[in-house]
Amino acid sequence: MPRRRERDGTHPREGVGRERLFTRRPVPFLMGGMGPSWGTCPSCGAFVVGPPPCPTCGYVPPSARSAPARPVLIPKSGFANAYEAVQAKLWRRTRRGLLLTAIGLLISWIPFVAVVSVFFLSFGSTFLFLGARAAGRKHEVCVVLAFLMLAVGGVVIGILLGAFLLEAYGAARAGLPLSTIRDIAGLLVWGTLPATFVISAAFASQVVTLLPRRQAFTLLGLCGLLAATATLATWFSGSEVVALGAVPIRTATVADFLFRISVYRLVEAPAYVGLAILHVMAYWELSAPGGTAGASAVPRAEPE
Repeated sequence: MPRRRERDGTHPREGVGRERLFTRRPVPFLMGGMGPSWGTCPSCGAFVVGPPPCPTCGYVPPSARSAPARPVLIPKSGFANAYEAVQAKLWRRTRRGLLLTAIGLLISWIPFVAVVSVFFLSFGSTFLFLGARAAGRKHEVCVVLAFLMLAVGGVVIGILLGAFLLEAYGAARAGLPLSTIRDIAGLLVWGTLPATFVISAAFASQVVTLLPRRQAFTLLGLCGLLAATATLATWFSGSEVVALGAVPIRTATVADFLFRISVYRLVEAPAYVGLAILHVMAYWELSAPGGTAGASAVPRAEPE
């Protein structure tokens, strides 16, 4: 009878039932290599053989749960660092070229000071040419074409001006009047007009890929304005060529003629100033944070 009462769980002593006696202490079960692979489930008390989860309730011990994987930071290779260094160098050259070109354009329409602007424009176009690969293939092609057009236009103007000065020098030594150099003076005035068209197209080609689309139309309008004002200035200068008379050729008279035809170039000032402003805007765009589109997108590896 006592054993029957113990078996049925009705013995006066509490908690001495069969189930109480045979209940095991829960033993956490873990994956192989991290603890036992058998035991009782801490959640439902079922005996489990093998790795988690529990086949009865699906319980998984915290130690067996996979922790979220930390992001793997891949440090930049030496090639990426070298590429970023080259790109930064190219962008510095481009910004320097834009700034020098803008300065040259601002003073290129002022009489006699235009001679100084030649140096700014030459160095500016050279820096732009050296950094042409910074903004991609399209910008590189445009800058190379601009460099060639500036070279052709500058050579044409230089040849015509040199021929005029040489003939004026020879006529001065022979004691001839200004009327004898009227033909070469007319060639100087009208022959430089096509060169001016080529140079204006070169200035536009330097920045057309660096400006937003809405400013590209402004750039096109400024090129048209420069072509129109250059034609008007050349037409006004033609009267000065006709006015060359019997005055003996001297250094002062030749310089006075060159000054008078350069004064007519003042009508080109709005176009040159507008082009200079667009070059400065492109310089600001590239100098702003994130403005260098050629910067590498390789993420930086943070220390642990």
